Amino acid sequence: MLFLKDIFFAHPGGPELFGGLSLGLPRGGFLAILGANGSGKSTLLDILSGISRPLSGTVALDGSEKNLRDGTALVPENPDHYILGATPCEELSLCLRANDIKEQRERKEREKRETKEKQGTEGKGKEAKGKEEKGKEEKREEDKGKENEGEDGTFPGGIAALAEKWSLTPLLDTPVEHLSRGEKKRLALASALARRPGVILFDEPFSGLDYPGILSLTADLAALKKDGATVAVATHEPGFVENLCETWLLLGKPGPLVLKREELSGELLSERGVRPFL
Repeated sequence: MLFLKDIFFAHPGGPELFGGLSLGLPRGGFLAILGANGSGKSTLLDILSGISRPLSGTVALDGSEKNLRDGTALVPENPDHYILGATPCEELSLCLRANDIKEQRERKEREKRETKEKQGTEGKGKEAKGKEEKGKEEKREEDKGKENEGEDGTFPGGIAALAEKWSLTPLLDTPVEHLSRGEKKRLALASALARRPGVILFDEPFSGLDYPGILSLTADLAALKKDGATVAVATHEPGFVENLCETWLLLGKPGPLVLKREELSGELLSERGVRPFL
């Protein structure tokens, strides 16, 4: 679960945001974050992803603040700020390779800890042997999981599988500057999902898209929801996620509101500077 409790934040010289916001988003949940410009939508996404820290309050994923950076992925409004590769193939390769390096580092750190534990328990008979067998069993399970992963990194099937899942296969060798905005957004999404985060955060995903692009992205969001991902979308276009969203967060004065679909009204949305879609 993605959990926030008593969140307060303020930019230097700016107004206080969020007013003690508390919110729980379960695994597989879909949250829409709504509000006028300046209400803190993008800032809240930064906090949820671990990029920024609140002035006070708690943000945790599955019970730990440490899980935020590794367990979440933020897809920014402008994909040009996210994509580093010259082509989709290069971009996905970079992301998968970085994730693979990270996993190798974590595996080595885990092995060091296990070695220290083993050394500290030598001579303790069955207790030491039990820990050693447990470590071996965990290693076997880890290796078993790795058998289905692509050589390029942590996503099963590597580049080919990512490209196929997000309809990028025909574009793999196309220079990024020749991609449409919608294609760049799909590439940014595929890059973010390379390490299989449990929580996907979107900042204004529909901005700059034409109608076919909006339909395509809406289908992508539905696919994420079907796959069991936890999704949070900050948007000025709530109507596009109306059929996907279970929880609605309205930001702005006099304070944040956490609502269910049946609690929304056109009047309430207008008061918060959000275009009514009901």
